[in-house]
Formats: sequence, structure tokens, C-alpha cells
Amino acid sequence: MAAGAVAQGDCGARHSFDRDTPIENIPEARVSPAAPATYMADDGAMIHPPAEAPDASLVDRDIMVYALKAGFGKIGAHIGSRPGEADIFREDMVSFWQRVLRPGSRETA
Repeated sequence: MAAGAVAQGDCGARHSFDRDTPIENIPEARVSPAAPATYMADDGAMIHPPAEAPDASLVDRDIMVYALKAGFGKIGAHIGSRPGEADIFREDMVSFWQRVLRPGSRETA
């Protein structure tokens, strides 16, 4: 199961679905759920969404500000998980990283 599948539900994507806490609405939260993905080069440098080359000077805040200014932001978010989702998420992530980090693995993150 993909980790994202755990976060989907009747209230949409949620944050902190890796913690076993009840779902709650945070109406004042600033989020950008539809923002483009930020990729990273092998050396860990971020690649700005509209760019093609890595930029080692970028930090996550730069990408967040870009997403908000580009119109991807919204106000309000849900946080938490339904019973059992946190355990499913942890098991899935540990299994994924064990496979990817295994010596000789050809699977990529």
C-alpha cells in the first residue's frame, strides 16, 4: 500500500497520519496541497519546481513560499488519522526503506 493511500479519505488528504491522534480540523492552517513536487538531486540539492537544474542554496521554505505565491495555497487543514492508519503507515514506510536501502537493491525511492 502506498503511504499516500493511508492519507486519503472522506475528508481529503490529512497531515500527521503517521500519529495515532483523532482527526481534527485546523481552520487557520496555511497549506498548499496541490503544489508541484520538489525533487532532489543525488547530492541532496533541491530542484525548484519550474527549474531543471538543482540549486544547493534552496531550502524548504523557499519552495513553500513559491507555492503560496504561485496560487497553490489555501486556508484550513485536517490533521490526524483513523484508528489503525498510523500503524499501517509506519509498517509501509519501514518496509519501503528496508527494500530501497538494502545493499544491491535496484529499487529507487
